[in-house]
Amino acid sequence: MRHFHAAATHVLSPLHPAQVIAPRGAKKVYVTSTAPMHEHTSLMACGSSGGRWINPLLIFQGQRPLTKLFEGFPEAHVAMTESGYMDGPTFAGWAEVFIKESGASSSRPILLLVDQHSSHLWLPALERFRAANVRVVALHPHTTNWLCALDTSCFASFKKELYRLVGIARNAGTPIDRSTLSYYIKGAYTKMSSVTLDTLTEERKGCCVAGLRSTGIEPFNRQAIPDAAFVPGEAIQAALSKAKSPQAEAADAAKPAALPLTPAERMAIVKSLTPVIPAGLAADLAKPRKGREKLMAQLLTGDEYFERRILADEAKEAEEAAVEARKKEKAAAAAAKKTEQEAAKAARDALKEAKEKAKEAKEKAQDEAALAKAVPKPSSKKEKRPRSPSPPPLPKLYGRSVPKKFRS
Repeated sequence: MRHFHAAATHVLSPLHPAQVIAPRGAKKVYVTSTAPMHEHTSLMACGSSGGRWINPLLIFQGQRPLTKLFEGFPEAHVAMTESGYMDGPTFAGWAEVFIKESGASSSRPILLLVDQHSSHLWLPALERFRAANVRVVALHPHTTNWLCALDTSCFASFKKELYRLVGIARNAGTPIDRSTLSYYIKGAYTKMSSVTLDTLTEERKGCCVAGLRSTGIEPFNRQAIPDAAFVPGEAIQAALSKAKSPQAEAADAAKPAALPLTPAERMAIVKSLTPVIPAGLAADLAKPRKGREKLMAQLLTGDEYFERRILADEAKEAEEAAVEARKKEKAAAAAAKKTEQEAAKAARDALKEAKEKAKEAKEKAQDEAALAKAVPKPSSKKEKRPRSPSPPPLPKLYGRSVPKKFRS
């Protein structure tokens, strides 16, 4: 079974002041500094016993991811939380990333070691791990300084390299903020996650491999943790050193041994205590905590973020083009409607003008007819000339008519 160890650490919160060299006793020492970073930033790293590393998770404080957060370390996943620490939905989102990059399946079980932070016990994340055949083992509280491989062997070298890179940048006058911090995190993380192969023993060497070996997890070694690690702390030793009085010891001996409660008894106790809580407080307690309304956060790498930005920009451009096309269609429809209205108006004006002309012609004809009735027209017939009196008829000659030449 393959072993993976995951742990989170804070990153430069706030930035450490730069170190300068000044003469002894100098009253004024100048240093190039930038505005302090009061926002907490976390790094979630995960390595295996074979020297394989999962792409890290950077957790910034805020609500919306900025484009500059992805530019310095595009391979890393980025999440935004209210406090800058890991929370349950973010860990559930990282579970999807781990299952995808580790190649977990039903035929290849994986053991994942984490600490007992409350986010690592988020039920949706554990259910997702169980469905992918990933067995999550939480280390015992207050033992990570001995049992966490990344804490013992990796994070110290990571922060040392990070402080070195940041110090070089600050001495050069480069401002350091969370938008540029990912560049230096990438350099330090690349050095921390580097793995070398021993040519003689063909054994992989790296900080995670060394951490698992030093904690006795892989290869398994019971003697890896010294006996001094099991000695109680000073506060516990002081409490144990106080001897009880004989009366107190006798009273403790007289008390009956407490038996563990059954689930039914625990539920009865909870139900009996429920009415004590005021109605308003109970309603407030029933509400989900701020920042945990969602069961799983969506984590993105720089490449995925920029790909989504490109798709979003293309969708926005397409939407703007569609809006512009709709505007043009509306303008064309308005122009066509205006042209149609102007044509209809011109037709109405022409018809009105024709009617007015016809009316004027009719009125003119009527006027002319009235004028013609008032003034009589000259007769078109020719007057007959009075005939001259015809000569008296000639007397007829008996037996003969008058020749034509003698007729008048």
